[in-house]
Formats: sequence, structure tokens, C-alpha cells
Amino acid sequence: MLLLFGGVFMMIRKIWTLERLGIISSKKKQNHKSAIWLHAASVGEVNVILPLLKEYLAHQNSKIIVSTMTITGQKYLIEKCGKDISSIGLVLMPLDLWFIWRFVLKQLKPTKMIVAETELWPAMIFEVAHANIPLVMVNARISDKSYGSYLKFQFFFSKLLQKMKMIYTQSEEDKNRLVAIGAQPEKIKVIGNLKNDGLRQLLSSESKEIDFFPNQQRVVFGSLRPKELPFMIEVLQQLKKLNSEIKVVICPRHFDWLANLYNEMDKINMPYQIASKEGFAPKNANTAVLVVDQIGYLQRAYVNAISAFVGGTLFTEYGGHNCLEPAALGVPVFHGPHFLEQLANTNALLSRGGSKIVNSATEFVAEVEKMLLYPAVKTQISKCGLETVQIESRAINELKKDNFFDT
Repeated sequence: MLLLFGGVFMMIRKIWTLERLGIISSKKKQNHKSAIWLHAASVGEVNVILPLLKEYLAHQNSKIIVSTMTITGQKYLIEKCGKDISSIGLVLMPLDLWFIWRFVLKQLKPTKMIVAETELWPAMIFEVAHANIPLVMVNARISDKSYGSYLKFQFFFSKLLQKMKMIYTQSEEDKNRLVAIGAQPEKIKVIGNLKNDGLRQLLSSESKEIDFFPNQQRVVFGSLRPKELPFMIEVLQQLKKLNSEIKVVICPRHFDWLANLYNEMDKINMPYQIASKEGFAPKNANTAVLVVDQIGYLQRAYVNAISAFVGGTLFTEYGGHNCLEPAALGVPVFHGPHFLEQLANTNALLSRGGSKIVNSATEFVAEVEKMLLYPAVKTQISKCGLETVQIESRAINELKKDNFFDT
């Protein structure tokens, strides 16, 4: 029995860690008690809080705690913060049980809780409110997919939303949807997308490109999804006919379908290398394609590309990804017609000429050829993209107007 109990305990510790159960180390309690607590579920939400962290670290003396749901999100935060990570207390999000959260809050006594995007954890929200800790939601949004579910259970979600001291939304549409669900309109302000403020720093920095045939013509597939694989294969074949010197970097959104990707490239005899196995420098001159199967390299892949296709946009179920990311690096952006999850950013880019919709491999390859033949056209698209990023990066300034960073 003792052996069984010990085995179960070790399994729980391995999967959840003690922090999941609300047991915080004495060192963290000592160094980060009475801190501002920011919660970011995973990599996407970490990108939301990075501009907030930069502001707090640069201008405030406040202690900071950051929780994530995933180890991947925590590793990404460490990578992005660099040496500043020593000033931040890192914890894994405790399980959403009221007694665990009550125990955690008594240990750490945070002065403020900031939640990135629409993370509505009932036990956490009720216990934070019970402890009279101000609870703020930033970058809040309600997608088309989830809106119906929220409305269906409005009686429950309205109680959670009304515990918020303030909610800062990405768009007016998000504000209207939150009000319909039960949030108090006087506690909601539209500030834009905080992820865009994170991208703004790319405008003034010299980002280093990956070492895959540097200074050569490169096309990048960013955040590619499984159903877009046939499109990508057709593009590869057409690009080879167009210009055999063009190199391609593929950055899938997820890695669980890479076996299919490799299989399809083998079928067309397309030489490729895998970043995690062979590195980023080309293994030989015949290598035409690099598959980046590691998190955190997408921005570097975009640097100095002649064009980028942003995935998740050819089929409605994916909802799109942030087209402003390559635009912030001066790269002409192309994408499919479906981007409901990124409507505001993508429409802003389209309206200013910083991106263009393509519906087929042939259309995309024609645009790549245009970038090669007409540098002035490429420069104009790049300029429009950069201007869009500057205009859409306003969230931090809006928060400052609202005295968000005052402690």
C-alpha cells in the first residue's frame, strides 16, 4: 500500500508538479509575496503579456509572478525574457479547485491578478474576488466559435465576468459580445490587441535571420496547418519550375502531423532537412526546404524573406493566424480567405495594402514571381505592412491612459 501511494504521488508530481496542487516553494514565497500576478495559458498568451512585463520591468519596482498552464509556455517565456527572467517568479497554474486557490492566495497574497485573453476559471475567479484582489482581463476576445456556448450558459459566465474589476478587449465586437454574455459595460474598454505591441519592437530592432541559406531568396510558410499540406506541396513544385534557387522554410503550427509532411515531400523528391536533427545551416547545396520543428523560431524564419504565406487561412475551421508578425519584419504577406480569429488585424493589413488574399498555389507562386521581378512592388507592400503595425500597436498607450500600471 505504501509503495502504491508513493508511486501515485510520484506520478502526480511528474505530471502536475507540486505547484499544481498549490504547494509553492519557500524561496518563491519569500521573493514574490505581494506581487502582481499575470496568467498566460500557453505560448499565444505569453505573447500577450510580454509588452506588459516589459513595461512593469522598465518602470516599476513591483514584484511579478507569471503562471502558465503548460511547460511549453513557461519555456517560451524564459526564452523571450532573457536575463529579465530572474526578476520574475514562475509558477505552473494551480488546479482550478477552490481550496487549492485559497491556499495559494494565502501563501502569495498577490496585489493584483491579470489574466491574458478570455480565461474564465471559476475557482480562481471566485477565490481571487473573495480575497479582495483586483482581477483584470486583458486582450479579451470572444470568437465566433465560442460565442454561442457562452450565451447558452450566460447565467453562469455572467457571474464570472461580473467579478472582474476591468476588462480590456481587442475590438468593439468583443466588447459587445461580452456585454451580451453579462459583463458590465462600464467595466469594459477597447484597447486593441496587445500582441501587436509586442510586434512593434521588431520595427526598431535588427532581428537575426535563421542560418538557412542567408542572403538568398526565401519563401516562408508560417503556422501551416495539416489540410494546407496539398497547397504547400503544389507551391513547392511550381517554385522549383519558376526558380530552382528559391529556398523554402516551413514552420508548422503544430508538430503532430509532420510524418505526413515528410512523406509528401519524399513523394515529389524534394530535398529537405529538419531543424531539430540537422540544425539550421544547410547540410548541402541541394537542400531546398527547411522544416522548423521547434517552437520559437517563426520570427527569425520571416526575417529577410521575399514573401510569407500565413497558414490557418485556407480553411474555415482554423480561423487564421497573426499576419502582422511577418509584416512587422517588412515581409510581403499572403494568406487565404479565412481569418475570422484574426479579423481586425488581417482586415487592417488588407485595407492598407500590406497583405493579399491568395486562393490557390498558382496565385501564390504568381505573387512570389512578382516580388522577384518587381522590387518596387515588394518595397511598397513592405512599407504598407510596417505602417499598419505602427497604427495597430496602441494597446499599451491605451492602458497607460487608464492608469493600468499604477500600483
